[in-house]
Amino acid sequence: LQMAERMKQAGIKIIYSLQGLKVHAKFALITEKPGLGRRNGKSYAYLSTGNFNEKTAKLYSDMSILTSQKYLTEEIERVFDILQGHLPDYKFKHLLVSQFNLVPSLKAMIQREIDHVRQGKEGRITLKMNGLQDDLMIEELYQASESGVKIDLIIRGICCAVPNQTFSKNIRITRIVDRYLEHARVWYFYNEGKEDVYLTSADWMKRNLYRRIETAFPVSDKIIKQQIIDILNIQLNDNTSACFIDEHLNNIFKYNNAQGNIQAQQATYKYLGDLVEGTKN
Repeated sequence: LQMAERMKQAGIKIIYSLQGLKVHAKFALITEKPGLGRRNGKSYAYLSTGNFNEKTAKLYSDMSILTSQKYLTEEIERVFDILQGHLPDYKFKHLLVSQFNLVPSLKAMIQREIDHVRQGKEGRITLKMNGLQDDLMIEELYQASESGVKIDLIIRGICCAVPNQTFSKNIRITRIVDRYLEHARVWYFYNEGKEDVYLTSADWMKRNLYRRIETAFPVSDKIIKQQIIDILNIQLNDNTSACFIDEHLNNIFKYNNAQGNIQAQQATYKYLGDLVEGTKN
């Protein structure tokens, strides 16, 4: 609040959001001033799973994208309108925004995987989050599991889903605790091979889904999407710092050296380093 007051005194407009709702979404929007023959300045959006924070940046691992895609920048601008009270209702088509379309969209994507399995196709979901606590969304995952959808959960903190039951036999829960705190949230839905990927600030906790302003944003760039999927697979194959969570919610270490040691954070660091070297060459 002190910093906000200093910023106001410097001429920066501060929006304190809607009463009773914490803004937990992580995004920034920068718009060029009109000019040089342009009617409207181009907009650039930064969307992330974590904060701009010089302390946690040294300890946390997050994911983010920088984009000028108009379909995203326009919808982010609408979110800012909502926070200022200028837009009481809006139908988002691309962003998933809590208080609007986030929970219904998640349920629809889970149901879509169920429908695909019932049609004899593959159904697969991978969710990486800090916490999984909301009983309504857990029930959705149980129904998907019972229908034959293969579900991988990478949950760092609290997890109220129980695997290895008749209703959850297709759910596998992995926890990774290593040098850096796993803070990114990633939602993956196979969708007949189209592979929908969302990055988000939201865990499946009641506070995130129902009592905050959260956003989840789609990753449409094929190269970036594949990189995120590759990192998810690296984490699922970790056999050094990862645990399975069993039916008693105990941590069972995944020690399995048959294919060599895989430590996800180190392997991800190498993977990203190889990508950088590849672009140089």
